[in-house]
Amino acid sequence: MHSSRSGPQCLSELGSVPGKVRIETSGDLKTWNSLGKTPAEKEFLQFSDSSAAGQHRRFYRVTDSDGKVVSKNVPGYADVLLAPGVSMLTIPFLSGENTIAELIPFVPDGSVVYHYDSANGAYAINMFFWGEWDEPETKILPGTGLFFRNDSRASVALSLRGVVPQGKLATPLGVRWELIGSPIPQSGRADTDLGLPVGEGDVLLRMPPGAARYQRHQLVEGQWLESEADGLCGVPKPGVGEGF
Repeated sequence: MHSSRSGPQCLSELGSVPGKVRIETSGDLKTWNSLGKTPAEKEFLQFSDSSAAGQHRRFYRVTDSDGKVVSKNVPGYADVLLAPGVSMLTIPFLSGENTIAELIPFVPDGSVVYHYDSANGAYAINMFFWGEWDEPETKILPGTGLFFRNDSRASVALSLRGVVPQGKLATPLGVRWELIGSPIPQSGRADTDLGLPVGEGDVLLRMPPGAARYQRHQLVEGQWLESEADGLCGVPKPGVGEGF
């Protein structure tokens, strides 16, 4: 999937579908609206979404005349704004081999990604200079969290694109700190909406765009504590593409 002046260019893989199909779009993977019908003449259906202007997040699927989903994939995009300084990021899409060069093909020179290796307990550093990453083949799988350092003086609008992961998804969690994110492009409560398994005393740290420091969330007796004096920020609600 890529963008053009006529809107995002999408490619959906179809099964055997006679007649016309309906292209549908969603901003949250829950509510779907029709973009219109088109003949299904080939195994792959390519189309442009000229109505996507001003939409920061869109996903696409194809249905038959009975409303049954016939596309085998769900292409889409999500625009993420990264303020100057350090932010936490996750990339909930599949694209090619999921290398950093495919997922984030261009950012301002001097940008840095810190990728935590829980097995070694250390961060791998990847810098972007002269139009490329130091380690372009580094793989970033959905559910992985990253620190992104934006050394420019302006916010960076990062457009994450690809195919939404399908099926039963799980992000491995260790016994101490893990830098993670939702494996699909969704937002909301980390526990009930994103499916994060939390237990007594667990702590979640966020650094939303523009935040100068961590926002701290802690679960005690089944409740997310909120206390300005203790620096506790209540229910954690990460946005799409936000790591924690």
